[in-house]
Amino acid sequence: MPPAAAQSPTADTIIVLDGSGSMWGQIDGRTKIEIARETLSGVLLDVPASMNIGMMVYGHRVRGRCSDIEEVVPVGPAGQTVPRMIDAAAAVNPRGMTPLSAAVRQAAQTMRHTERAATVVLVTDGIETCDADPCALGRELEAAGIDFTAHVVGFGLSGDEGRQVACLAENTGGLYLAADDAEGLNAALRQTVAVDERDFVDDVAQIEPADSDFVDEDPAASPRRVEFILRDTDGGPQLTIRNVQMTVEAAGEGSFEDFELYYEDRPFTAAGTFVPGRYIAYVTREESRKNQIRTRLEFEVEPGDGTQTIERTIAARLRVNTFINAAEPLAPGETVRSGVAGSGGAYYWAYPVVDGAVDEANVITDTSASFDRTLPPGTYLLRGTFARTITREKLVTVNAGGTTELDFDFGLTRVYFDVRDAQGFPAARQTTFLTDQPTGTSRSIYFASGSSFSSSGDPGPFFLPRGLWRVNTGAEGGGARRAEVMVRVDGNGGEQRLRLSEGQRLSEQDIAAMSGPERGPGCIARRGTSNAANACLVEEADLSGGSASQSETVDEAATDGPADPNEGNDPQPGQSDEAAPSDGAALPPGIYGVLPGADHASLDSQQIARAVNACMLRPYIAYPDGLLVAKTFEAELANAGRSPYRIANHAFCTRGANTLRCDVRAGDIGTGGTGNQIVAAISISDEGHINLAPVDGSTGSLFYACVRPGGEIDVAETLPDGRRAIDHIMARSDGGPELSYADDGTYRGPAEPGAPAGAPEPGGDFSAVAGLYGFLKPDQGYPLAGDALLDRCYLDGLALFPDGLAQNFRPNFGTQPPAGTIDAVEPIMHMYCRGTADSAKCDAHQGGYPGAGGKPQLIEMTTAAADALRLCQPGEPPDRCRIAQKCENPRQAFAGDLPAPDGSPWFERVLNRNDDGPGLQ
Repeated sequence: MPPAAAQSPTADTIIVLDGSGSMWGQIDGRTKIEIARETLSGVLLDVPASMNIGMMVYGHRVRGRCSDIEEVVPVGPAGQTVPRMIDAAAAVNPRGMTPLSAAVRQAAQTMRHTERAATVVLVTDGIETCDADPCALGRELEAAGIDFTAHVVGFGLSGDEGRQVACLAENTGGLYLAADDAEGLNAALRQTVAVDERDFVDDVAQIEPADSDFVDEDPAASPRRVEFILRDTDGGPQLTIRNVQMTVEAAGEGSFEDFELYYEDRPFTAAGTFVPGRYIAYVTREESRKNQIRTRLEFEVEPGDGTQTIERTIAARLRVNTFINAAEPLAPGETVRSGVAGSGGAYYWAYPVVDGAVDEANVITDTSASFDRTLPPGTYLLRGTFARTITREKLVTVNAGGTTELDFDFGLTRVYFDVRDAQGFPAARQTTFLTDQPTGTSRSIYFASGSSFSSSGDPGPFFLPRGLWRVNTGAEGGGARRAEVMVRVDGNGGEQRLRLSEGQRLSEQDIAAMSGPERGPGCIARRGTSNAANACLVEEADLSGGSASQSETVDEAATDGPADPNEGNDPQPGQSDEAAPSDGAALPPGIYGVLPGADHASLDSQQIARAVNACMLRPYIAYPDGLLVAKTFEAELANAGRSPYRIANHAFCTRGANTLRCDVRAGDIGTGGTGNQIVAAISISDEGHINLAPVDGSTGSLFYACVRPGGEIDVAETLPDGRRAIDHIMARSDGGPELSYADDGTYRGPAEPGAPAGAPEPGGDFSAVAGLYGFLKPDQGYPLAGDALLDRCYLDGLALFPDGLAQNFRPNFGTQPPAGTIDAVEPIMHMYCRGTADSAKCDAHQGGYPGAGGKPQLIEMTTAAADALRLCQPGEPPDRCRIAQKCENPRQAFAGDLPAPDGSPWFERVLNRNDDGPGLQ
């Protein structure tokens, strides 16, 4: 194909832009992504308005994911898509892999549904990094017989690298163009993307007009110019092509031409020439990818001369004014000091209410500590959570064209806790846990926790509403020395300061008060926003009455009750009882294998075989206190003699007479992540199998009872480490009650929860090796460099502090982060090390710090190289040990990454610590 004909004027075109981490590399002192944005914008502004063009980007959202490919702007007329393409390119934040073959394949598939020729222009600064063959893809696309061409622009590639991607262009009849700098990139893009607008005009033979071609025109049918002014709300700014899409069709005999949307340089949003008549406009207002407002506008063009102006509002606005309490307003985006996570603010989610039901699939969020959003008119359930602790819900109706202001009063009091030992000294590394339950020891009953003191010794407050609350506070790892008291909050705002003594306990009168109406609202359920899904809901919106209601008594069917192992009456496998349990259990305690879509009334042999397989490879464990945990089996760990089960997600469940309600979160117990609430009807068979049917009508699941008398699972089966397989499955990390079985599979009731292992004090000086590390994968050789190392520090990181405290973390890929954010990292393990930088012994615990529940696992840590650590279990051969390589200057290296869903840099959560120990500088 000759250069002058590189782009067919009638082809649909998609630009595929490289957003991988290497685009932060520099050419002539400027980053490649900066050059690409600037050059692409200049080229796009010169393409004809009638050309069909769109854009895809890869590697721009998540580190380490080869599936990170996004069609940011679908193919459409350039007059509408080019501004959005320029904005999308400006928002690209390089960070990930280079799945260029998959991106080109996806682009080709996107354009296959049309009869038009299809062209992809790939701009890449690197070769394929996702186990695909660009040359083979080119041959495959050419053999498919579709009219498809791929041009490849190699930006800053070496000769060898260019040859590895040039074949993709050559095999589809396209061009490979090397670009070594901004000038070269501009020339390459103009050759492959920009076309002469005259190419869109066919040569037409000159036809002499005949007299019969001209007739007297009906004045009522004379076209006239119509200008449209669209706004979100009355008096609001005029919308433009940057934030609105609009198509028009005639409702009758009308017709129009030259309709076009405009930028800010015009005093109107759109304009065109219309024959008088009735029309319908379909308007899409895109405030963000997750918040689209679609409006159908009917209008009439009246006969007459001159310009007709049509002005409409298409949306509504909700502005929330936050009050910690009636006397303390909080400015938009403002946060305050908090004992939970150091600081806290108000985060809101708005759910549309349709026909009296909450539409949870279309939630509108705001990542800042405020809510001031454009949204479709209607009624919303507004859920607000303050400082990751307390949640309230309110119903609000927003009217078309107007701005609704809502005062959201959380009704909270600051409560400070200061614990002293017998000599009057403050408790070391004081931590605090909050619950509305008068008794119980499981970690799952606590809805909030945190460190009460900063490194400067300044106490941090906890925010609580009116009522009676139980507090467990004291030195981290203090065991029985920790104080456990009842706190009475009057709900008048202000602050309360409590000085407590180690070992202080609730009195019988306190327990009685917390069990009666004096307790106050308590937690209606565990529900929240952002990374606070386990927060305490104290005010629930009443959808039936159209208003919000605040519970003054405890609804036992919707509250996480205390676990009492001696009073449980849940039906066990072999029994059947539809009554709601009276203790904390939600499901009958046991180990289950889950089969979506199956039913215990009609199980066949194949389904039973699949269920038994799920019991061992993907077990679900229902504990006596309402905790439900899903685990996965990792054979590599089992063969290495290590615990092979890893927690995939967990839920806190409560039970009504015939329904189950669970707040599900990804990751280990006590970790954050956005919650997903599931409500399902429940039925239990005589053998203990359970059917769960979600009330939203989605596909139900069978929970197959794995361990029972006469069941398929051998209770005595052991793994290479000598422990029973079911012991590995049943183990939990928070010190709560476990399960116990007889050898024949009979459930014997809750196992006595073992006292949390006493965590050793960190000892020794690890300053020389302190920092942020990334665990290398088994098939990766040391050392890594560049993006490969940064990816490991994000995907499987280890923060080692100077005093020997260390924490392993991974991204929470179980949820989709809000637009403009990256997956938050969650701690999966922490350990305390003693010794020296060259050789140390560490006690490792599942879950995040502080929480040292369960039995510790001994890890031996040694220096493998100047910038690497080796972590092994005792007796483990060196080739099975894990290597962690140091990421130098992480704050600088990750400065370009998107923020976490709470607005903070994702790495701050692991580089900082919430006690008074030494952090990482």
